[in-house]
Amino acid sequence: MGIYVGMLNLKSDWYLVVPCDTPFINKEAILKIASYIDKAENNYAIVPKYKNNYIEPLFSLYHKKSLKILQQIILKKGNLSIKNFINHLNPIYINAEKFGNIFYNVNTPEELKNVKFSKINK
Repeated sequence: MGIYVGMLNLKSDWYLVVPCDTPFINKEAILKIASYIDKAENNYAIVPKYKNNYIEPLFSLYHKKSLKILQQIILKKGNLSIKNFINHLNPIYINAEKFGNIFYNVNTPEELKNVKFSKINK
């Protein structure tokens, strides 16, 4: 629902969704994912995807046209999973490995203390 509320309240062609528990996402990664916007024609999402098919839907770009698709899914009381939403968007999948270890998830102060910044950004 956070993506939906954000898209309702902001006016933009593209929306970058970033998870709050991945503190190592950096400017370079944002510029890298944004560089695919010009390649999107009838694609309403740009999503990092690993070789094992795992995706990073919370570090992705969503086009404003995806809002109507999300509204339709909500009105039909359909499957509200983010993967289902993305499946309706004809996404551009980009190689998640190109981003390195920036998606490392940190949920507690102790986890953050145990992470060495230099190792994550390699």
